[in-house]
Amino acid sequence: MDESQLQNYVDSVENGKNVIQATTYDLPIADENNEEPLQETPQTPEERLRAQAPKKKSLTEAQEERKTEVLNTIHMNGMGYLPISLEDLPTRGKFYPNGMKLFIRAATGGEIRHWSQSNEEELLDIDDSLNYILERCLSVKVEGRIADYKDLCEIDRFYLILAIRDFTFIDGNNELMIKITENEELPLHKDNVEFVKFEDNIMRFYNPEKKCFTIQNFSTKKGQKINLQKPLNIYLPKVGITRWLKDYVRRKKAAQEMFDQDFITMAPILIPDYRGLNDEKYSQFVEASNYFGVYEYSIIEQFKRVIKASVSPKFKYVDKEGHEQIAPLTFQGGIKALFLWSGMGDII
Repeated sequence: MDESQLQNYVDSVENGKNVIQATTYDLPIADENNEEPLQETPQTPEERLRAQAPKKKSLTEAQEERKTEVLNTIHMNGMGYLPISLEDLPTRGKFYPNGMKLFIRAATGGEIRHWSQSNEEELLDIDDSLNYILERCLSVKVEGRIADYKDLCEIDRFYLILAIRDFTFIDGNNELMIKITENEELPLHKDNVEFVKFEDNIMRFYNPEKKCFTIQNFSTKKGQKINLQKPLNIYLPKVGITRWLKDYVRRKKAAQEMFDQDFITMAPILIPDYRGLNDEKYSQFVEASNYFGVYEYSIIEQFKRVIKASVSPKFKYVDKEGHEQIAPLTFQGGIKALFLWSGMGDII
């Protein structure tokens, strides 16, 4: 607006023309900790439009904004919990109640601190620390009853630990490396770990109603037909069962009391649920196995071998020649590197 236009505008106001209706604005309240002066509210429509126009963002700013948006969406939908499909589990969810749902969240600083104090030389201590992470970072939903990490199959436990780790270090700046050769390392993620693979000769005994394996009548490879006295149910070991059994053994040894050391090795696949399990109930399971004969013990031993192999996952990768290879899971930095920064070795 030049000088003549400004004078005409002033004259028109003095003559009662083009009178502008004043608009009031709620001014922002100054934060006593904010040292920056408050900006004046734009007075003209053009100034307001310019002030409200979005500023151009750099690629980094846009990526950070998108990351924040995704995390906020996750938090809004479940307080920071991310759903895990049962189909993605090593067991494919076949041994859980219908409608069961799993959710994980990232480990917090306090949980990582607790993990850092575990003694990786003591297998029981590491086992307890793994359960500690699951207890706090995993939510289990089953309609009609309370459920938690103790309802997990042992086979699925390590997969979920890796999922929690992936969700904790979402920036990819803390890769867990697996040593393939003397000079080659590859990053470990849950999707490149080979877990359980039940063959058809095992899955033919799967009972979808009881979510276990049920054996009663079967034929050998030579055509011999075997009939058991009673149906024998074989369950995949649950975290709650193995945890109770470990505590049971500790108590018995501490009290120098005798216990059936043969049955204790079979108990994880013969006891269906940890709920209500106590010394008296456990004794009933021991007594119930007294009728077992050669076929029952043979079946149990075969399933024990299969399950033992399934809870020892392997790292799978493709070599330089394009062939799929399998390597044992040996973490750089030890098992504690799961939830600690693996790059410390490059600094100290």
